[in-house]
Amino acid sequence: MGTRRSTLRLLGTALCLFGAACSTAAPVTPTSAPAAAPTSVAAKPTSPPPAPTAAGAAKPTSPAPGPTAAPGAATSAPAAAQAPVSAADEKAWEQQTYEAAKKEGKITVYGFWNPDLEKVTREFLAEKYPGVELETLTTTTATDKIRTERQTGQFLVDAYLGGGTTALGLSDLGFTEKFTPPAELMQGSKWKVPPSSYMSFPSLVYAIQGKGILINTQLVPPDKEPKKWEDLLDPFWKDKKIVMDHPGRGGGPGGSWARWIYDQPAPLGEAYLRALAAQNPVLDAGSAAPDIDATARGEYAAYIPAYPSSIPQVPDAPVKFIWPERTGGGTPTLVAMMKDAPHPNAAKLYLNMQVLPEYQQKISEVLWISPNLLGVTPPDPLVSLDGRNVQVDTEAETKRNNQWANTTGKDIFGQ
Repeated sequence: MGTRRSTLRLLGTALCLFGAACSTAAPVTPTSAPAAAPTSVAAKPTSPPPAPTAAGAAKPTSPAPGPTAAPGAATSAPAAAQAPVSAADEKAWEQQTYEAAKKEGKITVYGFWNPDLEKVTREFLAEKYPGVELETLTTTTATDKIRTERQTGQFLVDAYLGGGTTALGLSDLGFTEKFTPPAELMQGSKWKVPPSSYMSFPSLVYAIQGKGILINTQLVPPDKEPKKWEDLLDPFWKDKKIVMDHPGRGGGPGGSWARWIYDQPAPLGEAYLRALAAQNPVLDAGSAAPDIDATARGEYAAYIPAYPSSIPQVPDAPVKFIWPERTGGGTPTLVAMMKDAPHPNAAKLYLNMQVLPEYQQKISEVLWISPNLLGVTPPDPLVSLDGRNVQVDTEAETKRNNQWANTTGKDIFGQ
């Protein structure tokens, strides 16, 4: 809860999924840049390319199952796709924007950071864009913090990093603006979901997170290792053996996970959540990293909802990530550019960096995050979503998360 400077933990996670923003769960054709001749990128680095048409222009009136992952499948292109960008044009834009960003000196990003993600990002920036420093703030209440800053005339942050619920809240306040980075439009690029148009509100999806269970193998005997979510209702797991992100707070993985469980048929659904609450888990509304560390130290037997990226966060610890038989839904992990950013060119360079092939490969290898770009080889089979039938939250489901957490989530799990 609250905020913490720089060295902080994130939840970056690995997953891979596919589907249009408001479609039903069915694999479709990969998103790729259209075959039209390349066009040059805008000359001024402060002017973004024309905004893309959002995928699924019509807003759904009721939540539908999110798109499901299938090996080699991805989403179809937006209805009115932008022209592709050649590698040469992308490099020219990148160089021009970098020169402008160097004069600004830094990029300030609020959100769900952890030390590993921050280290990878800082090192990548230093190597590729020397002179552009990274300033971070870890916060689970980014919307409130940025609102307070802007109400007092302080424009301090350039971008937000985290989940769709907070990005939606920032958009509703008019704090973010749409930006389609040239790297997204490079010829031949194929995406699991369209990065800048999967959601209609300003956002750029760089990875997709599928949810599972992290256990401490020294505390959980093999015969008690959960194979499905229902196994956590065994008496073995009663009384503070599980630590979980509080489902009654918006903006965190616990709320979106519990909302997904709530929407599922029996033996999941509301009855399952109430039975889980009766197990007396420890509920935390802070960042995931301390709970992952506590599980690794043996303070808890399990942490939920977890991601494969938990494993490299606690190297050599006696922990194991488990994909349940029915995975716990999938969440797009994204960044969003702030309107009136104090360092606008650095912000655009940062967003473009997120979807560069070399950065997508780096976060997969080092962080065990499943990137949005198709064709990136995962560092371990555990990271791959192939065959796991993960459902990615649609925009309609993302819009439900906060309201569900603040009403049903609090009713089931308490304040």
